[in-house]
Amino acid sequence: MSEVTVAKTFSELLKFNPYHDRLGRFATSSGYASFTIRTKDPKKQHMADMAVAREKEKAAAAAAAKPKDENAFTPAKTREEAMDYAKNKLGIGYADYGKLDIETINHINQEISEIQKKYPELKESVSNIAIDNRNGVYAAAGTGYSGKNTLYIGQTHYGKGIEHLKQNYQSDVDSGFHPTNTDYKSIIWHEYGHILAYSHYKTDMGFKAKDSLGYYDGVEYAKKVRSRSYEKAVLRDAAKSLKITQKEFKSRISRYAEKNPAETFAEAFAEFNNSPNPRPECIAMMKAAGIFK
Repeated sequence: MSEVTVAKTFSELLKFNPYHDRLGRFATSSGYASFTIRTKDPKKQHMADMAVAREKEKAAAAAAAKPKDENAFTPAKTREEAMDYAKNKLGIGYADYGKLDIETINHINQEISEIQKKYPELKESVSNIAIDNRNGVYAAAGTGYSGKNTLYIGQTHYGKGIEHLKQNYQSDVDSGFHPTNTDYKSIIWHEYGHILAYSHYKTDMGFKAKDSLGYYDGVEYAKKVRSRSYEKAVLRDAAKSLKITQKEFKSRISRYAEKNPAETFAEAFAEFNNSPNPRPECIAMMKAAGIFK
């Protein structure tokens, strides 16, 4: 290739390459340089300027045209906004946040939002959010004869704010009481592990996972929940898949998981969905439950 041809080719490259800033640096369309190539022909600078301007316009137009995620979490500025979000976006009938600060309230709503994105079948599975004043309680999930589920938020910990929650939960993780590689966000996920089990009992009985007594026998439902038959079956199959005893399986997850099969399931659900590297036991349990995703 002759020198003239090379010069012409390089000229065309500069002409049509929009990703050069005013210093001749190769850049992205947003203007961030990645490496430097200086042009020795200032007469061609206006061409580069125009090309970059066009690319920025294209990038801006593409960003504006991109559809917004209607399910994206939007932090509330007031308690009233948070209650409205819980009702209209999360499908929760009534949310009582007690005296929690707005940052903590937003945290709770955001975790529920993330749970519902991954497990859309759990939308509207909680009828109420209420404050639990028992000492030392992080949170709890409750159900009863009516089939309505309540998410209880512990005033002892959540009432002291996010930083307290982070530090206290981390202390529990460090001691092995809660699963490794999880953090304070896992608390709400843990409770939704219980709620997922409640939903399974309703489906198993052949009635809709909503609030009407007309669809099922509430007494029979309560008996099934107390029996923990679903969690027991999942634990049995998960332990069998790893060829270990159920006792060893529970102890590997956390000390709290050793309490009963329901807590084993909830702890595994929390770790599976929050740890960057969930352990084989948690993966096995989600597969056994048919919710590995």
